Amino acid sequence: MAARKGEVAVLALRRPSRRLLLALAAVIVVAVAAAIIALIARPATPPLVHEYTKSPTAFSFRYPDGWMYQIPQVGVLILARPTTFQGVPGPSFTIHRSNTLAMEGSLEAALDEYLRRGPLRPNREWALVQAVTPTTFKGRQALTVEVQGSEFEGWPELRTRITALRTGVVTIYLFVQSAPVDQWESERPLLESILNSVEIYE
Repeated sequence: MAARKGEVAVLALRRPSRRLLLALAAVIVVAVAAAIIALIARPATPPLVHEYTKSPTAFSFRYPDGWMYQIPQVGVLILARPTTFQGVPGPSFTIHRSNTLAMEGSLEAALDEYLRRGPLRPNREWALVQAVTPTTFKGRQALTVEVQGSEFEGWPELRTRITALRTGVVTIYLFVQSAPVDQWESERPLLESILNSVEIYE
């Protein structure tokens, strides 16, 4: 039996909607496949196969192959790849252990003094990108803050996350994760892994 004119019009209107649904389904399938491929292709965080144990009454931490540490002054340890020490911008992890900052009184005051002496000095082009935030680290009260800027003229901008905590009444620890802005997201998981490996013994 031949379809009436009204039925033909309804059928004609329904066909584009089916095509649209098929197109949307195809887009979803492609998007899901791309997400899965991206997850598979994402490089795994390198294992932390080495351990620093030369401060047995203070702290230890673990780090991956291809990284080395230097102690440029008492109370400061810098961990990075050799190329970073050679002047090529790259990620780094720095531990500051300070009795002087503890004299500021509160942890908030100690962190503020560190920022004012260091990255947020008036003559430096650094800016606060995440305000000071309370947190915890291995069961201890801590503070975090993020700043961004360039160490030297001509260098790329660095993104830096600082975690501060107090041990007892005389020592302040500052854990500084840093990387060029364009490397921050890719290097941050490794820097976080190093931070989480830190053990404090005082």
